Amino acid sequence: MVTTAVVPRKSGTIIEVVGIDGSGKSTVVAALVAELHGTLRKVSPFSATIHATAARIESSIGEEPALAFRACAIAEALIGEAADAKQGPQIFDRYIEAAKMFFSVQGTRPLSDSVLDALPQPDLVVLLEIDVELAMTRRLRPSHASPSAEQSYLRSCADYFRRKAQSSPWSVVDASQSLDVVVGLAAAHARSVAADASVS
Repeated sequence: MVTTAVVPRKSGTIIEVVGIDGSGKSTVVAALVAELHGTLRKVSPFSATIHATAARIESSIGEEPALAFRACAIAEALIGEAADAKQGPQIFDRYIEAAKMFFSVQGTRPLSDSVLDALPQPDLVVLLEIDVELAMTRRLRPSHASPSAEQSYLRSCADYFRRKAQSSPWSVVDASQSLDVVVGLAAAHARSVAADASVS
């Protein structure tokens, strides 16, 4: 496990949008970027090569090592993205809180809490909350070969986010509403945080 890291000082407002697959993260993030004249940021760990390697690991030595490999890919992408500081509002389609969710749900810990806490933290986390069954009809592609396995995984992710939102100052938006309403609510929260940051 990595326990130390050197990271840059935060230079702009960070807004992280989280939610399960199918909640509308990419659409809302794009709208927030336009609304706030911000920079689109995304932790993107899973290239075709990573997927292929993970599949090879799973078929040859098992699911747990494959999950550990995927978690390490997220950790590497997360720290690399955190080090690429930008000026002005930075709107993340998944960032620290999404990574913490994956590590918790999958039972992996490639980064210590001290490293995660040392990364530039979000000024606002917007949770797009949505029913799992509805999300499964909206997502671009399935995350598991079995629909029942995917449903179970998404439910675990949703439960984690729900618990975290109850104990954290997150903004929770009902993502089952129309896109205009969801974007409007998320943008209102984001504008408030960005305005506070510009004053301070």
